[in-house]
Amino acid sequence: MRKFVLSALAVAAFAAPSFAALNPGQVLYNPQLNGTGEIGAGGPFYTSGAPAWLGGPLLASLSAPIAGIPGFLQFQGTVTSRVAQVSPGVLGFAYQIQLNAQSAPNLVRAALNPVGWSGVNILDAGADGSGVSTNASGNTVWNDGDPYFIERAATPEENPQWQFRLGSDGTQINKSNRSAWVWFEVQAQSWSESTISLLDGGAAGASRVLTIIIPSPAAAGLGMLGLALVGALRRR
Repeated sequence: MRKFVLSALAVAAFAAPSFAALNPGQVLYNPQLNGTGEIGAGGPFYTSGAPAWLGGPLLASLSAPIAGIPGFLQFQGTVTSRVAQVSPGVLGFAYQIQLNAQSAPNLVRAALNPVGWSGVNILDAGADGSGVSTNASGNTVWNDGDPYFIERAATPEENPQWQFRLGSDGTQINKSNRSAWVWFEVQAQSWSESTISLLDGGAAGASRVLTIIIPSPAAAGLGMLGLALVGALRRR
């Protein structure tokens, strides 16, 4: 009987779904790097594929234009964000970046506004490979719009960020390209609007997105875009 119980437990453990929790200061790499010898080849990896809730009934959706920042080359296009109920007390948030034909190229980094993320548990994070992006110039490249890594800033900010290219490896979002859906499952009860910043070495942009509820309604306005970008640039 004991042998049977142990075997049953082993099967249950093997069949249990895997989750890529994202803790403050942690980096999760693209599973496509596994075994390549590049940075991140040994993991830990983010979850690959689309969660069921991403294609199901949504609580809210927002498609907002990318606003340029004076003094920088301009990213142009839209950022679409979605929020869904994953389970009681858990919300799913997903983000897709689309650049238009007039945009600056080479978008390599995105960061959610840090307001409200401190102390929040991110239970799972991933990307679904549904994008159309441009291969980088290195040995390990892909064009499905997945990021090279998804990370979370250290305390006290703790906001999610993701980067499509690292050095010459990975991918980048160019004109008329779109990213994959990058998603997070978060212990949260409600949502609001905030901002996302979009960066490379010489271009910048920002957009309104849906995210966890934040303390001040003023933080959701476009007036926060510049502050969001300054903070993201400072963290690079």
